[in-house]
Amino acid sequence: MEGRDKVGSLNLEQNLTSGEVISKPLIGLPFYAYLVNVTIGMPPQNFLVQLDTGSSNLWVPCSTCPYSNVHCSVHNQFNCTASYTCKNTRSPFRLIYGTGAVRGHVLNDTVCVGNLPQERLCTNALQGFSCIEQGPGDEFIALPFDGVLGMGLDPLAQNNISQVWSQVFAWPDCPQAIFSFWINQNASSAGNDELILCGIDDTLYEGQIHWAEVEDSRYWMVRIKEVDFGDHRLDHQTIAIVDTGTSHILMPKMQFQKVLQLIGNVTQDEHGMFTVNCSRLLSLPTLHIVFTDFAFDLAAVHYIRRIPNGQCQLRIGQQNGSFWNLGDTFLQTHYTIFDIGNKRVGFALPVK
Repeated sequence: MEGRDKVGSLNLEQNLTSGEVISKPLIGLPFYAYLVNVTIGMPPQNFLVQLDTGSSNLWVPCSTCPYSNVHCSVHNQFNCTASYTCKNTRSPFRLIYGTGAVRGHVLNDTVCVGNLPQERLCTNALQGFSCIEQGPGDEFIALPFDGVLGMGLDPLAQNNISQVWSQVFAWPDCPQAIFSFWINQNASSAGNDELILCGIDDTLYEGQIHWAEVEDSRYWMVRIKEVDFGDHRLDHQTIAIVDTGTSHILMPKMQFQKVLQLIGNVTQDEHGMFTVNCSRLLSLPTLHIVFTDFAFDLAAVHYIRRIPNGQCQLRIGQQNGSFWNLGDTFLQTHYTIFDIGNKRVGFALPVK
């Protein structure tokens, strides 16, 4: 196996005091969270990417992508020949998702997070990333972002590529290898969501932080003691991946079928999504998730969203396997902290 990319010093294009946390704005789009602007290369080429704690690689479409690949043609593409700092390693790359795979090759170049020059966090030109020539599937075509920037744990990275964030957290003035997400809960001022790096912002949550130990070397996987839906036990002694790259709470098929039965009068549309009449919203059960030594409740207003046709759509679903996936449905109701150094995930109630 090849060694990791050499990681040099971080080029921080903003003035910060040592020990200060770094806040990056997230791009707010309907039904999508955890999006951020990045540039790659010199001169910089712009991309909108999804921050995904369920993977550990950066990939964007490539200018060498065949015209027949619709995913590439409708998104921004990186042109290595247009960047004087780009190096083509010619190493093939393949990453498998539940709905398909991306394929391409590995390039090295400068990657910057943020738009404004005075606010960008930039790696050196040795940063590895994947230039994709085959997209992951038809459902990705309509998505508003170009690629994915992984924030999973290092051993999950394909091709043994060092993560962009490794350079951020190696910066001497970054006191802690911690990042967190805060999603604005105030409907009157939607947006203004934040990614916080190098520490915890105490102004973004209330009460205490509840910590769950990570159970896996690759994924942000935590133990769940039990899950109840109203008065009915759904699961016990299971595990869940804390995943910003998944929009819903996903559960094993048997448990999801039980949820549908308990809700009743659920309709499945032509896209496979499940809807209920919005007039029933206040009468639906609460989802109660018990971790090792703390618990959180999700009322129906948090696991259901109104859609334009007047119906309400479930933001919970099913997946193969016996584990759960705590996606945006859960995370958007919490200030969520990923502590790389101590291998733990923290949850707190966000300030309104």
